[in-house]
Amino acid sequence: MRLALLGFLRVPRASIAAGFLRMCGLALLMGWAQGCSVAEGEDSFTLEIATTVEIPAGGPTDSALLEFPVLGGLTELDLSRTSAFESRGYLPEDVKQVTVTSVKLSALGPPGQDLNFLGEVRVLVDTEGVPTKLLARADDFPPGTERVQMEASTDNVMAWLIGLPGRIHVVALASQRPARATQVELRFKFDLVVRVY
Repeated sequence: MRLALLGFLRVPRASIAAGFLRMCGLALLMGWAQGCSVAEGEDSFTLEIATTVEIPAGGPTDSALLEFPVLGGLTELDLSRTSAFESRGYLPEDVKQVTVTSVKLSALGPPGQDLNFLGEVRVLVDTEGVPTKLLARADDFPPGTERVQMEASTDNVMAWLIGLPGRIHVVALASQRPARATQVELRFKFDLVVRVY
């Protein structure tokens, strides 16, 4: 298993209208113009995190898949303690909002392996002091599907991923273990809004 902090995109605020329009035009070309809606006194940026895990092959007496194996690196995830966040000089109390903008589930191998062994998948986070939170879900994995864009929560998930470590885990419903051990990647994008003083 491995965890990769892939980096971040910053959407700076321009001090005058012309600069703002230039920046939004550039952002539109790069596919992240939504960050230009940040209010005065705030900053926004995106953190992208990915991890891989191996789903063991099923056997004659052990074919049901109830939960993905432990996601290395995502068992104690606090976005405010990542190097990408800390390098900006912000503190956890500066964070105003955290939104899940993308969750992708992909079969990486062996060659030709798809995600059809899955039925329903729920990505959850457990954090001390708050109820378990649904981050993303997917219910359709037709034959030949190697990559799925999951339906992500639109809620502010700051309470689960800032200041305290959250354990991200994946529950599988109506799913079977694959015929061959399969490498699966789970890739997240989080948009953060922070106060600027």
